[in-house]
Amino acid sequence: MYKILYTLNFERSFAKLDKYIQYRVKEKIEQLSENPQLIKKLKYSPKEFGSLCKYRVGDWRILFWVDHNKEEITLYLVDRRDSAYKNL
Repeated sequence: MYKILYTLNFERSFAKLDKYIQYRVKEKIEQLSENPQLIKKLKYSPKEFGSLCKYRVGDWRILFWVDHNKEEITLYLVDRRDSAYKNL
């Protein structure tokens, strides 16, 4: 099971979500930590973000980094699909 770390940016975006969406996002993060093979990297990640990854939760996207050596997932942002990639 991978350890989950949070950035301030993620915490702010998560706090703005509806309670039901927060619940769904929490469930997906738990699934992700238990099954890291579900991870998909962004095809066109800006260089300053390194190898940013994504995970789908309905119309929402969770953006994060993964360190397989340390078994850590660092959550960067949760946002609607239409605006998540524009904010990069």
